[in-house]
Amino acid sequence: MSQVVHVRRGIWKGQDLAPKTENAIREIDIDETLTEMLRLFIGERTAGRLFQSRTGTPLADGNLRKRVLHPLLEQLGIPKAGLHAFRHSRVTQLRKAGTPQDLQKQWIGHSSLRTGDRYSHTHEEVEYRRSAAGNVGLDRVLSPKQSQHEAPTGQSGLVLKPST
Repeated sequence: MSQVVHVRRGIWKGQDLAPKTENAIREIDIDETLTEMLRLFIGERTAGRLFQSRTGTPLADGNLRKRVLHPLLEQLGIPKAGLHAFRHSRVTQLRKAGTPQDLQKQWIGHSSLRTGDRYSHTHEEVEYRRSAAGNVGLDRVLSPKQSQHEAPTGQSGLVLKPST
């Protein structure tokens, strides 16, 4: 069963703050695999932040980045990046999966879909672009009788598939 992560506060430079916008206060639906991983991570805790120091204070992003994220990225052969890169990656993955735009906006916490446009990097993924082009190409409207290698000689040369 899917669960929800509630975002109610923000952390900036180690300080616990109210979120910047109304849209930052949100519910993020998560799948069963992530739910189980977070249950194991949280253990017996019933209160506090999802990710916190041993004393319950906010994690310092610089320490997390230097001590955990960068060594892990290096081990995986991935270029160094900051924590905000996860937001960009998530928007890209949501768009590639065809997630409805209203859910993208809700889960990321943006007030406008235009903000997500700056986060998405699908234009950089050549294989994805080629696959997407194939999914909306002429082979979707041409009859299987039309040869893939045969160039239409004009409007009369096209054999359209009946629309359903």
